[in-house]
Amino acid sequence: MRPYDENDVQLNSVFAVERLGARLALILESAGGSPPRSQPRQDLPRNSDYELVLTLLLDRLRMLDAVIIDAQVISRTALQDFAEDDRRLLKGVSLGKLAETATLADELTRGQRGIGRSPDGNRRKRIRLTLEVPGFGPEDGPRLEASLARSRSVPSPTGPSSTMETLFEGALNRHRIDLHRGEQEQLRNYLLPPEVRVGQCALCGVELPRRLLVAAHIKPRSECSDDERRQLSNIGMAVCLLGCDTLYELGYIGVSDVGMLLVSSEALLLPDPTAGFLRMRLLGRRTPWWNQAREKYYAWHRAEVFLG
Repeated sequence: MRPYDENDVQLNSVFAVERLGARLALILESAGGSPPRSQPRQDLPRNSDYELVLTLLLDRLRMLDAVIIDAQVISRTALQDFAEDDRRLLKGVSLGKLAETATLADELTRGQRGIGRSPDGNRRKRIRLTLEVPGFGPEDGPRLEASLARSRSVPSPTGPSSTMETLFEGALNRHRIDLHRGEQEQLRNYLLPPEVRVGQCALCGVELPRRLLVAAHIKPRSECSDDERRQLSNIGMAVCLLGCDTLYELGYIGVSDVGMLLVSSEALLLPDPTAGFLRMRLLGRRTPWWNQAREKYYAWHRAEVFLG
């Protein structure tokens, strides 16, 4: 996924948030060189906004009081040639205690120069930041990724509320992304094409602005094989951030083997208005997103996550 800056411009650098054991990890992909100023943005070299995006993501994590548990270079050559301690850039940094993040971003890039085979001291390698973020568990990677990508100022869950600014959703940047590194962005664009401003939640059926829908995995990405992750037409569904995403992820709702929505008995014991919403909007509804090709992923969710 590519983030938007404070001026609602989509930047040319790809990142992802994934589960890493009991924690979350932010992965920033490597860059491939600086473009000439006259070159159109859609033709920029690979991840040319690397430094800008690194600072931006660190600042948004700072506003969430995140802690960097560990930061390592994870390029292919670094993983092959360097021990874990030798790949490490830093560890144990409480971002919420920092006044700014530009200095930390510079430390992370300067530390990369001696890790790998690049003779010119490349400072824009593939890196992984292992995180602890208040309010986000190991299954919340897609939610954190979406928040970091589109929010100009993400408030701390324990801090004062702030007004979220409406973001311009423009056309896709046409820079190519390899599937094994960028399938989350491709999945979102498959389910919610950038030119479409309104989409429908696959579970509750409510039509909402694109920014209120997420590309959710029917079967958690962390449990998928590489082949399953590549099945963009079957592995995901667009669901709303108004409740369905979390309710499905926690197993309060599921999908039957014929596409009927299942509401767990535990969900119906939740306080109103949640329980009322489940009874009125979801109970007895059939999702149009179910089909036989997707059934094996819904079946996994029924067996492993749905509360029954």
